[in-house]
Amino acid sequence: MKKKILAGMLISVLALQLSAFGVTAAEAASDVSEEEIESEDTNFAAGTVDGQSYIQEFFGVRLDLDDAWSIADEETMATLRNVAIDSMSTEEVKEALASGSSYMDFYAENAGTFQNINTTITKLPLEEALMFRINAKSLLESALPTVKAELEGIGYKNVSTACNEATLMGKTAPCINTEAYLETDGGDVPMYQEQVYLIEGSYMLCFTVTSYLEDSSQAIIDLIQPLS
Repeated sequence: MKKKILAGMLISVLALQLSAFGVTAAEAASDVSEEEIESEDTNFAAGTVDGQSYIQEFFGVRLDLDDAWSIADEETMATLRNVAIDSMSTEEVKEALASGSSYMDFYAENAGTFQNINTTITKLPLEEALMFRINAKSLLESALPTVKAELEGIGYKNVSTACNEATLMGKTAPCINTEAYLETDGGDVPMYQEQVYLIEGSYMLCFTVTSYLEDSSQAIIDLIQPLS
């Protein structure tokens, strides 16, 4: 169980460590200005859980899960975030993100189907936030070697990673796909993981879906819906 959680957390965090690209504001020409990004950022807030639903108003999405899923409570989330308090205020989350930390906003698992999903938020420098809107693939590809090395470091074998596009709420979104094998007493178990990214202002939300034995990533991603 610990290794499953680590796999999800490592890729969530590592694929978002996109700093030091040397991208200038001029190179990152975009329809969105730095002023517009900064204005959007003022509305940032962490997500909330209501029963079996995860709601992220800042990014305009919700995830509704059935009762087969166990959603992590605040105490568990505190452990996953490696903090001493059960919950963090929006201002505390903002401060943590501004310092360069990633923030796990949500975690749920389905023990019966060996699936889990988490969301991680990262705050990008303004230039990278602009660049991501133009060429997300270029930025994400830079993280692939580190993702592979870290998964191998916790015992996964035959790790392969690639940048692709996923279908999210009827639109295409940048994603990273990972396949690997987990060594067990009963033999090697295939692991499939898909990360899908959304950006709002300079904040990036990553949905990381992990499944074992069979790749069910898209079926879980299809549960993500826009807020009405």
